[in-house]
Amino acid sequence: MIIATRQYGQLGNRLRLYAHLMAAAIEYDVTLYFPHLNEYAEFFPCVANDYWCRYPQPPARQSGQALESDSKASKLVRALICKQVYLTGRVLSHLRCTGFPAHVVRVVDGETCILHEPEFARKAQSRRPLLVAGWKFRSAELLAKHAAAVRSHFQIAPEHQANIQNSLAPLRGTGNKIVGVHVRHGDYQTWKNGRYYHPIDDYAATMRL
Repeated sequence: MIIATRQYGQLGNRLRLYAHLMAAAIEYDVTLYFPHLNEYAEFFPCVANDYWCRYPQPPARQSGQALESDSKASKLVRALICKQVYLTGRVLSHLRCTGFPAHVVRVVDGETCILHEPEFARKAQSRRPLLVAGWKFRSAELLAKHAAAVRSHFQIAPEHQANIQNSLAPLRGTGNKIVGVHVRHGDYQTWKNGRYYHPIDDYAATMRL
């Protein structure tokens, strides 16, 4: 099994990391535990009733029945699980564990762990858990290979899909293409001293070019 122990960014960053690790989990036929999707789990039926946000979904979840232990999943419980997983990974990393009680792979800024390399595959398929900590766990090769499964796993809840369709319907007859622009304001106001933060007027002006 593969267990992600650290949380990075917001929804987009977490989905990106999850997608690459999920592709590796499919390739090596193991389970991925990614509890750090906790804040957004309600938007995705695949993980909404699972504290651990696993792939593949547990059998009870696949059959359409919520897991008994997760049927009343609370944000508090999810947060506690994330904290415990993070602390466990941090302790084992500092102890420089080499396989017992778990394998630990940690990458720091500037480093990348390539998920399709034999060493990662060996650890992922070990009988012991593989704890991963870091941002750049990547494999464009595996992600392309298993892209359809990743997209299927992250189908959003029907009510949110309906909202999207209702918003787009009036626009579809107004032109040949619809272009959506994501305005990232939240953390960009302070990240790197606001280097990438731009007011709405700037976005609008650029779109009119």
